[in-house]
Amino acid sequence: GDKKVFRIVEDTLTNRLYASEKFNLFSSTNTKKLTKNQEVNLMVFYKTPLGYKVLIDETYEGMIFNNEIFQTINIGDKLIGYIKEVRKDNKVDVSLQPIGTKLTIDTNCKKILDILEQNNSKLNFTYKSDARQIQDTFGMSKKTFKKSLTQLIDEKKIILNDDNISLKALNWKNT
Repeated sequence: GDKKVFRIVEDTLTNRLYASEKFNLFSSTNTKKLTKNQEVNLMVFYKTPLGYKVLIDETYEGMIFNNEIFQTINIGDKLIGYIKEVRKDNKVDVSLQPIGTKLTIDTNCKKILDILEQNNSKLNFTYKSDARQIQDTFGMSKKTFKKSLTQLIDEKKIILNDDNISLKALNWKNT
């Protein structure tokens, strides 16, 4: 029942086709065209103890680290990702969220508000909530959650109590 991703290649000597799971033999190491926060197409092809190896735009090999994955990922999945860093050794770190943009925080704020609305406008989460529970409920890191909470509090859309957060007004979509 396992899924495998492989590349079909023609052997130039025998003109026969063969399959290879070794994408590094066929991927480009010329990563100069990749820029930080560039949106790219990803295909997950291998799980490692550090995270998942991905094929970037069918050309480059990259890695999404476990601590940056906030959704279920399977071998063979095709995803949209963002270049986090192109390292000096030409290895590419990838994120599933845009890096450090206001759009990311706005999207996460909307997600928090939607989940609050689905749960009777109140949830037992604060800045001190467990990172795993935040990830399981909101699909984001604790750091991103805290930034989003701060923005929502500043915009007066939620109230932070000692042991929970709640919507300030029921018509937050109209504000």
